[in-house]
Amino acid sequence: MPLHLQIPGDKTYTIHQVVFDLNGTLAVGGEISPSVHQLLTQLAPHVQLYVITADTHQTAPQVQQLLGDAVTVKVISGAHTAQEKESFVESLGAQETIAIGNGANDMKMLEKAALSVAIIGGEGVYGPLLAVADLAVTRMEDALMLLLEPNRLVATLRR
Repeated sequence: MPLHLQIPGDKTYTIHQVVFDLNGTLAVGGEISPSVHQLLTQLAPHVQLYVITADTHQTAPQVQQLLGDAVTVKVISGAHTAQEKESFVESLGAQETIAIGNGANDMKMLEKAALSVAIIGGEGVYGPLLAVADLAVTRMEDALMLLLEPNRLVATLRR
């Protein structure tokens, strides 16, 4: 069941998936908080959830185990992680995707996605990312609540 967002003064979005960066976005220090875990579990029946990560803290396997079937975790590596994240969003269908991230290697996927959210959290945010994000929040829980209660997102994005 996709997420339908009608943004007054803009357009209507049909979102089938959400792609998250892991470190600095879903997790701080490589660990997902219980509150983020709970909100992801609530969101999972509504859209497909993906985590794409360079896995700086080497915790992706534990995150996949913790979140189980609620999300699909994809680990990427090498010198072109930004391009890999962008390609992943394209492969899912960028116009049906929300991308959420905080780092320099998230910029291309946020630019590509239909809607994008920058997280200004405990690990900071790559400054130029704010210029390409549709909106920014200071906590992952707030980003997830925008998706669980879409009128919050509509209120922020209406023109």
